[in-house]
Order: sequence, then structure tokens, then C-alpha cells
Amino acid sequence: MSCLRSCNWGVSVAVLVGTSGCSEEVINPVQPNEGGGGGAVAAVPTAQAFGWQGLQEHFTQDGVPCVGEVTVAIGDRLLCYAGADDKLYCAGGVYGESYGTSFVDAGLEGPLQILISPTTNVETGNTMCVVLRDGTMQCRGYGNYNGQLGTGDTQPQPQFLPWHGRTDIVRAATSTTDQYCVLTTSGQVHCGGLLFGGPSTTLMGSAASVAIDTSGAAQLDPPDVFRASAGYAACQVRSAGLVCNSTTKGLPGQVVDGGLIGPTMEQGCLLDSSGSVTCFDLESTLQGPYFAEGQVIALAVNGYSPSICAVYADGSLWCMGPNMNGELGTGDTSPLLVETEVAPPGSVRVGCN
Repeated sequence: MSCLRSCNWGVSVAVLVGTSGCSEEVINPVQPNEGGGGGAVAAVPTAQAFGWQGLQEHFTQDGVPCVGEVTVAIGDRLLCYAGADDKLYCAGGVYGESYGTSFVDAGLEGPLQILISPTTNVETGNTMCVVLRDGTMQCRGYGNYNGQLGTGDTQPQPQFLPWHGRTDIVRAATSTTDQYCVLTTSGQVHCGGLLFGGPSTTLMGSAASVAIDTSGAAQLDPPDVFRASAGYAACQVRSAGLVCNSTTKGLPGQVVDGGLIGPTMEQGCLLDSSGSVTCFDLESTLQGPYFAEGQVIALAVNGYSPSICAVYADGSLWCMGPNMNGELGTGDTSPLLVETEVAPPGSVRVGCN
């Protein structure tokens, strides 16, 4: 059974660990639903395989590797996921549009990867890019100071536009919100934004994977890097575990995803290959598990967001956090003080081929 913590966070930051005054309540975890989410993943996420931000695709089922597409991402004002019907669903808002406090169809089909950056300068000044099956990366948002949204200029973009008009994009990476790199069908890596030619793009070379570090530098086929954390890439999944600011958390060879939690980035959470989530203070040991132990197949954590979310094998979405802008899709702005189901089984696209 999963032990869920009921904590008094206040309204500005989710304090997941190291909190006195937290009560513990034992509940029955959600069980996999064989019919949910377009064919539930009776699998666990795989460590030691390169993973792209906003996407979990490597799983192990009955000891056999398989590939799926579980797509979810969170920001400080926005939460989006790929639905079982292969459409993009979002709650909260992005520059140019408010989705409201419940999940709605965001108007894109075939989302494979979601990248969300933080709110800057103005109340709705966030951005997001979504890689689609059609080979485009659709971007919109306020923070386009270095032309990173691929519009050909440095102006805010209130509607989705394809990044530099490309139709051959397979995957994408970002880090500090000032730049994006894409991997194309020909195996080439193109980058744009700060350090990469501004509104134009720079061909970086050929690779099978790419990660951007906190300096904004692109790492092509980085050795011993299996994933960069979403949002601000202060953490990397490595062989030793989740490495954040020279601190390593988790067991060697078992960490799948993870990162720090905003806005202070003094705490974080990670997903391991057993399908369990644990959280930590940078100065303390792991605590948890959070969410239903052994049921989590994808984790949404962002260095700029005080909330975290987890996709279960039955296609349900669970979250905890302040929810100040209604981005957790609950229909209101009330904080979620414990792990709470915000989208029912069958909502999120899950599956393993």
C-alpha cells in the first residue's frame, strides 16, 4: 500500500520532505486497469536508456523491453498531457491563452513531447513547445528574446507556430528556456536561441541524443547521461543516480527521471525503475514513496514548478501542489495537499509495443 503525506505547505511552495506537522494516511493504491488509456502499460519504466524531456518511452514488460509514448509536462502555470485519443490536453494557461482550471483540448493532435518553460516578466509570460507526429515542433509563448521559439524574430508568439517551419523533427531538448535543440529524421541536431544564432539555427552535427546543460551548451550523445531534468536542467540521470548540483540521489542504475522542485530548487523527486517515486531534500536522504508505489510510469517535475504529477499505469494522472493558477486541472485553485487524482483512468495515452 502507498503511504500518502498530508502536509501544510502554505500556498507558494510544495514542501514535500522535511516537514514537521505532516500526518500519514495509508490508502489502497490504484490498480492497473487493463482497458484504460488505450491499453494500459502493464510495465515499469526502464532505467539506463536515454529519455527525452516531457516523454517516457522506454519500459520493461515481463522482463522484455518495450516502447511506449507517455507524454506529460508541468510548469508553474501549465500542466499538459497527451490523451488516450492522441490529443493534447492542458489546464492553466500559456501566453496568449487561458485553458482554465479543468483540462481542455489544446488544439494539437499527435503530441509526442512537451517542453514547458517558466513564467517571466509578465503574469502569463510562459512558453511551451510540443513535438508532434507530423514532424513539426509547435511553439508559442512570451519568452522569445533570443528567437528560441523559431519564429524568425524575437517577438512574443501568442499562437502555435512550427519551429523554423521544419517538418522533420523527431525529438527536442531545452534547459534554461533560452534555447532549443531538435533532432531530425536524418540524425542531425539543429539548435536555435541564445548561443546558437538567435532567430536563425546552427547545425551542431549528427547524433542520436542531445541534452542542454544549465550553461545553454548542447551536449551531443553525452556519455553517461540518460536524461536531463525538465525546465531548468540542474539535474541529470546518470549511472550513479540522479545528479543535482553535485549531489547524487537514488540507487545506481535504477533512476529513470527526476529533478528539482521550484521555486527554491532545494528539494526534488525522482522516479525509479520499480515504478515508485521518492522525494528528497538536497541535504537529506530519500523519503517516500509518494504516489502509489510501483504504479507510476511517468513523472512530471520541473525546476520552475512547485507541484509534481505522476501518470499511473491505468492512464490516470495524479498531482500534488499549490495549484495557485488552477493548472492541476481540478476545476478550482485549491491546493492539493496529498496525492490526488486529477484525471481518471483512461485519460492519459499509455501503451507498450
